Amino acid sequence: MSALSERVKQDLRKIEELAKSLDGRIKIKSTEGSPINKIVLEIKYPTAPSKAYPDKVQDTTEVKIELLSRYPFQEPTATIITPIYHPNVYTSGKICFGTKWLPTQGLDLLTKRIIQIITFDETILNEKSPANSDALRWYRGAISKNPNAFPTDKLVVRETKKTTMSWKNVEGGGEERTLVSCPKCNASLRVPVGKSGNVFCPKCNEKFFIRT
Repeated sequence: MSALSERVKQDLRKIEELAKSLDGRIKIKSTEGSPINKIVLEIKYPTAPSKAYPDKVQDTTEVKIELLSRYPFQEPTATIITPIYHPNVYTSGKICFGTKWLPTQGLDLLTKRIIQIITFDETILNEKSPANSDALRWYRGAISKNPNAFPTDKLVVRETKKTTMSWKNVEGGGEERTLVSCPKCNASLRVPVGKSGNVFCPKCNEKFFIRT
């Protein structure tokens, strides 16, 4: 598996973990390419499809994330497939993030930012450099008339229980601990030193033998 494929695999896993922490309000609808270079997300947060908001609300938005040839060193692009009316979204649907992309940043963080944009989160809404000036004028008028209509929702990430390892058929003793990596999902497991036996990864349920 290439480094790019492994990176995208990790990104998809992080998005799926984010989906769990958001109670399924986002999901990966489809992927394309080998290695994967297009990801379509379905995001179930209310937003403004037009100037008719808040009378008319769009409950589900689809977003396409495209990974360019030099990803993760090259910033991914994101395009709204189901149109929304937003100051930071071009009429073509392309999202203007207004922030510098870092290669260490995962697609789960990018997804969080997309949700914040869709919900008109005032902490990241950029009025100084709008992608859609008409939408900015509408937003300013709409929020003055209906201040409680914005943001349309809040991004609340439910804290998930930290994974712990489980032991079966392990013999030996010792309280000192060391780290081993799951060969399937690369999760780090903290295990006692001086033991051997089968370990079940709590994250992916992979069973593998270790000797520490």
